[in-house]
Amino acid sequence: MKIQKLFALGASCLLVSQLANAQMDRKDESGWSGDIFVGAVSISKKSLFEPADDYNPVLTSFDDKAESDTRVLPGALGNIVYTFDNINHQLFAGVSRSKVAEGQFAPEIGYRYWLSDDQDLTVALVPAGIGGSAWLDPYVLNAERVETDRSLVGIRAKWTNILGTGFGFEAATGKLKVDEELSGTALGLTAAEQRMLERDSDIGYFQGEYKFKPHRFVTLTPGIYHYSLSGGGAATNFDATGIELSVQTGLSARQLILLNIGYESREHDAANPVFNETNELDGVKVFGAYIYRQPFGWCNTAFTVIANYDDRDSNINFFDSTSSVVAAGLNYAF
Repeated sequence: MKIQKLFALGASCLLVSQLANAQMDRKDESGWSGDIFVGAVSISKKSLFEPADDYNPVLTSFDDKAESDTRVLPGALGNIVYTFDNINHQLFAGVSRSKVAEGQFAPEIGYRYWLSDDQDLTVALVPAGIGGSAWLDPYVLNAERVETDRSLVGIRAKWTNILGTGFGFEAATGKLKVDEELSGTALGLTAAEQRMLERDSDIGYFQGEYKFKPHRFVTLTPGIYHYSLSGGGAATNFDATGIELSVQTGLSARQLILLNIGYESREHDAANPVFNETNELDGVKVFGAYIYRQPFGWCNTAFTVIANYDDRDSNINFFDSTSSVVAAGLNYAF
């Protein structure tokens, strides 16, 4: 298991529990606060284009059927926040709470400024080294493919509940880099065709959302976003547009349910020279969490179960993928 995957997946449980313990709320006093999570995580992935943990198939055709690779692992991680004497200012390290609620897991280090109890500005850095792995050349037939590292560095900014209106806006930019890029080499593509497959890219992300309460126990947050890769090969650059709906509801004083449903449509800039087709992809994502505060009467503790399912369907079968995460554990807030 890659260290990055273990960190991100364990942290997903951690930060969902933090939502239940109100760790992203404005603090009443200065000082340190945080969480410790202990639990188990099951991850499953099915993809020909992306590496799995121990699944390294020798492809005889780009239409081969991908098999699912599943792992169950323990997780033990922490998260920390420092609130300054002026309690409007905070530093934090962990996983974006808003992104966890959307089923996305990315560790970050950041600064938050509270304009009011329910309005804040956040700036965060996604550190280099997070990104996992990629095939050195994904387009290899009748021989084992070799993995290489993929890294991501980026920065994001978000303004929630702008001027008390319920609207929020987020923007992010970053760079994605594959350490050794040899896409298309095994097929003997020309240098120009290989450049079309290069994966080093600039990332752009913009999202708008609106949070409101149709009922005192229910919070809804619909959103729309645009996500793009540029600066890489023409066949890997793309523009994507997505819509999301987040739901938060309390079953009782101790029980909380989070749900996020999303759909994304993505189209690449040019035809992939391996298939002579332009990759067009539709994606569906569903994330859910059940949180039970103070099990057995344990103060500052929450029991959490989460599940995330992500399905990507392309007009080119080689780029189809499915992944899922199921996790459960206890989180202690201090």
